[in-house]
Formats: sequence, C-alpha cells, structure tokens
Amino acid sequence: MDEPLSESPTLPRTIFTGSGSNLRRADNAHFPMPAILVAVTILTSTPVRKIALASAGFALLIPVMTGCFNGQQATTNVQATNPSGNGAQANLGGIVVDNVTVVQGPGTTATLLMRATNQGLETDALVGATINGEVAEIVGTAVQLMPGDSFSFGWDSVHYVNANAFEAPMSSYVPVTLQFANAGMAELDVLIVPPTGIYEGIAPGQ
Repeated sequence: MDEPLSESPTLPRTIFTGSGSNLRRADNAHFPMPAILVAVTILTSTPVRKIALASAGFALLIPVMTGCFNGQQATTNVQATNPSGNGAQANLGGIVVDNVTVVQGPGTTATLLMRATNQGLETDALVGATINGEVAEIVGTAVQLMPGDSFSFGWDSVHYVNANAFEAPMSSYVPVTLQFANAGMAELDVLIVPPTGIYEGIAPGQ
C-alpha cells in the first residue's frame, strides 16, 4: 500500500537575488510541484496507473463501439427498410410495388391494397394480375404509369385489383402476380387480412 503524501513534492529552481553587478544566484531553492505533475507522478509510480490506463483504453473504445451501430447496415436501419410482414414489395427495375396486402371482402371477394410507382424513364402499364391463382379484375381507368407516376390501389383511389371467387384462411399467405407491359411480372406471397383496424373500409371497388 502506498504511503499517503504529507505534502506536495517540490522541484529545484534557480533564484537570483540582488540587482545589477550585485546579482547573485541562490542555489537549492525549491517551489511546490504543480498539482498536475503530482497526479502524473502518482499515476506512473503506483498501481493506480493500471486503472488509469485501463480507463483511457475503454474511453478510446467507446467511439468504435458506437460506430458499429451507425450507418446504413445498422440493425435499426436494416429493420426499418425491410417489409413489415403484411406489406409485400417487389422491384422490377423501373416499376416498384409496395405495401401489397390482400384485404378480405364480403363473401368470397377480396381486393389488393398496394402502391405502384414508375421510377423508370419509360411509360408502363399494369395489364394483368392473379390472386391465389385466380385471374383478378383490374377496375378503374387505364392503369398507365408515366415516369414519375405513383398510384394507390384499394384505398382512396379509383384503381382496384379484385378477386371474385377468393377462398383462403385468414392470416395465411397467397400467391399474387402483377403483370406490367414492359417491366414484366412481379410474383409475391401476400398476407390476407380482415377489413378491420387500419384496414377498415377497404373493400373491392367497382
């Protein structure tokens, strides 16, 4: 165990007395060591040094550890960019469809809730669709997508993709295909949800 310091160590210094031709040097004069030097002396001469160095090393690691959870591949970011489970998505190059969900309608009907966006440079169009193997009915004005167009289907829209003889267990996944004139076919497995909660009011349109 280190003995307690009774007083601050001192360092030698040179002091001159007198003036002019009578200037003399007074040797062996001392002055109190600054507190910071005392701290350095203690840290480098006692076991406390190990603690100080360990603390400094940990402090240096903190920015590195923090950096591991930042950036595009961070866990929170990856989770945020993945589908939420009930909203399937597909990218056909210029055409992107997302939030694709099958909403059960009255009887044996159902409709697709989704959004289609043309991020390409050429005009395209949705020309066909199937829901659970059944040819679906595309309702509304011609679903032509000019570059930059983004249309919703099934909600607050004149566009619908309906199934009229739909039978499948609730909360199961069914195959859905979307055929575009230029971009080709998107094939997705889509969740079936009831028209309740956030899906309340969504139904096959005419």
